[in-house]
Amino acid sequence: MPNPARQTESSRCHNLLLPMVLDRGGKRLFIRLVLTLTIVTISLHPAWARLQEGYDAVSRGDKEQALQELRTRAEGGNARAQVVIGILYAEGRGVPKDEQESVRWYKLAAAQGEAKAQRRVGYHYAVGRGAPQDYKEAVRWYRLAAEQGDADAQYNMGYLYDSGQGVPQDFKEAREWYERAALQGEAGAQLNLGVLYHNGEGTPQDFKQARKWFELAAAQGEALAKGKLGVIYQGGEGVPQDYVQAHKWYNLAAADGSKDAAVLRDKLATSMSSAQIETAKRLAREWKPGAP
Repeated sequence: MPNPARQTESSRCHNLLLPMVLDRGGKRLFIRLVLTLTIVTISLHPAWARLQEGYDAVSRGDKEQALQELRTRAEGGNARAQVVIGILYAEGRGVPKDEQESVRWYKLAAAQGEAKAQRRVGYHYAVGRGAPQDYKEAVRWYRLAAEQGDADAQYNMGYLYDSGQGVPQDFKEAREWYERAALQGEAGAQLNLGVLYHNGEGTPQDFKQARKWFELAAAQGEALAKGKLGVIYQGGEGVPQDYVQAHKWYNLAAADGSKDAAVLRDKLATSMSSAQIETAKRLAREWKPGAP
């Protein structure tokens, strides 16, 4: 069952991570919080570009004019500026670090329907930083963002149903939320969706579907997904048993820092010929994201 130490708010650049924890099913268990705007965000939402410039200026120390401009916009009701001000207080950039003040600004933006703000408010309730820990409140705010299509909030909803925090544990609901996020490319959701299919939780056991989602997550660098692919090939789960492929995936996961995968790789190697091991090592060296 999932360990209650997890949830996520995601970013493509600057993440604040709580310690990673694995449950016995091999899911990714942690909370990710977006603290910065990113080039990916800007490319999808041009209206954020000027606000990013202000954030960058404050980060460089050119703060007075930039901060005043951001604050003027935020106090004038600009929801996106309110999010940026909230991020600055969360990070302590240009202003004293103050997570309660950060949450106040996020709530102003969230009340206007800004999904990124709703997700951040949910995060603060989930972890009890800047707001009392309250999983039911976290669910309420995450749901608002998730229903607007926010992939990270959808992952969080999947996690909460997976772990039974703030809602009754329900693997079927978890699968549905993970799938919505996974289809948008959220790697953690792809990994955990694969685990649900692999374990037959909230869905009939389906190794083919599990392998599909593990491969997608692995292509994005998820070490745990690479390790799970090693398990699938070693056990011949939905594929012909293949120690060379299993060793390759364990090796790739170990290279990403998975100690468990390194142990499994070395144990498996005792049942392989030297030629098989060399082939597996070569395949690992040649592997590129997106390759089988």
